[in-house]
Amino acid sequence: MGPGLGKKPRLLPQRGALLYFVFRTGLPDHEIFANLTLADLIDIEPAVQGYEREQKARRLAQQRLDLVICTKQLEVVAAVLFESGMNADAAQADNAGFTELCLQATGIRLLRIDAAASCTARMILS
Repeated sequence: MGPGLGKKPRLLPQRGALLYFVFRTGLPDHEIFANLTLADLIDIEPAVQGYEREQKARRLAQQRLDLVICTKQLEVVAAVLFESGMNADAAQADNAGFTELCLQATGIRLLRIDAAASCTARMILS
C-alpha cells in the first residue's frame, strides 16, 4: 500500500489501555478483548435473507465495542463502551442506541464507562 499509511502507536488510547488493565487485573478468570465489532458477537438469524441480511451485517460490522469480557471458554459476559463525557453528536448517539438495542436483544450486558473516571473491575461489574 505504501505512502500515506502509518502504524498507530497503540491499540487503545492511554485511558482505554488503563481500563483494559483494570479489567485484566480485576478479572483474572476472564478473557478481555479490545476493539471487536457487534458482528463478532452477534449472528443474524437464518430467516433474514437478501438485502435486509446484507444491510444488517454491514451495520453490525461497523459498530465497534471498546472491550468485550468473556469467560475462559470465550462465552461473552459483557460488552464495554467508553464514554468520553463530551456531548455526542446525533450519529454517535444513533450508533450507541443501535449497539444497545442489539446487545439487549441477544442478552449481552452493556457497560458504559466514563473513560476519565477511576474505577475497579469489581465496581464496574457489580
